[in-house]
Amino acid sequence: AATFDMAADVMSRYCPAYRKMMAMTRHADYVIETKLKSSDMVIFDNRRVLHGRTQFDPQTGARHLRGCYVDHHDIASRLRVLERSD
Repeated sequence: AATFDMAADVMSRYCPAYRKMMAMTRHADYVIETKLKSSDMVIFDNRRVLHGRTQFDPQTGARHLRGCYVDHHDIASRLRVLERSD
């Protein structure tokens, strides 16, 4: 979370809600774990899904993770251009 710029009365309500949400992100009822195999790919909306990686033992082999990020505006723009070309 970034630095908060909100009124004190809002902050007093926000902080407990934020703590509750953070606790939920670590609770088994709200966590999905999967182990990816070589060449597996995961795609998700970065603005809609909290995601992370668990620790790993570097002695068990090499680990390579590549990220690719696409801005929502780029996709929307491309779709508009493609719709015009019909």
